[in-house]
Amino acid sequence: MSVEIARAVLERVGTAQGALELLAEGMSSSAWVGTVDGRQLVVRVPKGDGLRPTPRYDDEARLLGRLARDGAAVAPCRVVEVDGVRCSVADRVRGTPVKPHEWTDAFVDEVATTLGVVHSLPPDAAPPVSAAERFHLARLWPLDGSRLADHPVAARWPERVDRLTALEPDIRRACDEPTTVVHTDLHWEHLLRSPTGRLAALLDFGDAFAGPAAWDFACLRYYHGDEIAARVAEHHPDGAVALAASRLVGIAFGLYKLDKTPERADIALRVERLLP
Repeated sequence: MSVEIARAVLERVGTAQGALELLAEGMSSSAWVGTVDGRQLVVRVPKGDGLRPTPRYDDEARLLGRLARDGAAVAPCRVVEVDGVRCSVADRVRGTPVKPHEWTDAFVDEVATTLGVVHSLPPDAAPPVSAAERFHLARLWPLDGSRLADHPVAARWPERVDRLTALEPDIRRACDEPTTVVHTDLHWEHLLRSPTGRLAALLDFGDAFAGPAAWDFACLRYYHGDEIAARVAEHHPDGAVALAASRLVGIAFGLYKLDKTPERADIALRVERLLP
């Protein structure tokens, strides 16, 4: 069904040529690549199966347009509706997901520059996302309002309950302060590296919301390591402050991941390194 919608979207844009290729299958949408009038375009089609909130492509398109005008390395998109289904369309950006050993000084600087543009925006420039939609973190301590002692993570980590409970007020403040726009999902597939080693684009702002820049530095630490997060912080306008706060945000982010995949011993080790 999604490929048929994607094909209809491309035909609405121009003269579609050839078959469509499935580029990615996410939790909330499918991404298809097709050719229109000689240009390769990516169409994202919402799944609408209730597993994740319906993507807010209109909000994302407005944010990406503003970021592109301000000089961020992003891929602006437009929204096209077919049979009541609103889809996102953008030019395909050529690149490969960055690996930890591929972070050159130039790549670090370009990621810091783009994040600097993102983090320079006021909170009201972010898509209006409720607390329940932010990573599904509203299900996880401390953002769900529950006692840690009642949370599944406590049963798996009983020896850490006292240390985590003592940090709860600080973690809550660090996670909830809406100071800017944050991307929140800076894993390797969303940071495309060009063949020359430059930042081709920062992709997928579908989970962006208003929050502290520390969210993004916590993601960098989680997905790419403490060293890379520190290197980006050196070039980022508010990097030192955000990096310091990212330890607390990283604990909440790590607990979220640990709750989803309790068998991952490496996640427990990552959270352990962040605890005082």
